[in-house]
Amino acid sequence: MKFIDAVAKEAANHAPTSVEIFSDSGHWYCRVRRGDEKTRPMGPYTKQQAERIQEARRMLIAESGTSRIMFE
Repeated sequence: MKFIDAVAKEAANHAPTSVEIFSDSGHWYCRVRRGDEKTRPMGPYTKQQAERIQEARRMLIAESGTSRIMFE
């Protein structure tokens, strides 16, 4: 099990990752994209809330990577 966790963490940290916000019908959403994978949109939020969440997610990813994020 430790080997699987180590491989998942290493692979997750090598793929390009971005945290994006977008608007749909006046509602703002935030999601994480890693290569071709992406999370479900989180929201709806106001634009200001989405920007705050985007920054918080970026900081968390910088600290611990994306190995624990659920992608679709």
